[in-house]
Amino acid sequence: MTTRVVIDRGRRTITCDGETVRLSAVLFEIVAYLAEHPGMVRSRDQIMHAACEGGGKDNDLRAVDSSIKRLRRRGIRSIRSYYGGGYYWDDGIPVLGAINQ
Repeated sequence: MTTRVVIDRGRRTITCDGETVRLSAVLFEIVAYLAEHPGMVRSRDQIMHAACEGGGKDNDLRAVDSSIKRLRRRGIRSIRSYYGGGYYWDDGIPVLGAINQ
C-alpha cells in the first residue's frame, strides 16, 4: 500500500494520506529534502546539512537515524534505507544515483 504525501513548503505542512502531520522544523526539512530528490541516495551528512542549515557535528549524524524512525512512526513511509549509504525517497522509481551526486 502506497502512502500519499503532500508537502507544502509555503505553509510548512505535510499531509499524509489526507491527514496533516505535525513535525518539528528539522523533521519537516528532512522530509522536504528527500522528497525533492526522489530516488537519490543521500548520506546522513547531506541530510543533516540540509535539515540544520550547515549541518551538525559528526556525532550528531546518528540523529538522522532517530529522525527517520520518528517520521516512519508518524506515517511517512516513503523514506527508505540504503544499506551503507544513507536514505532516499521512494517514489516507485529505482534508485538513480550515488551519494556524491
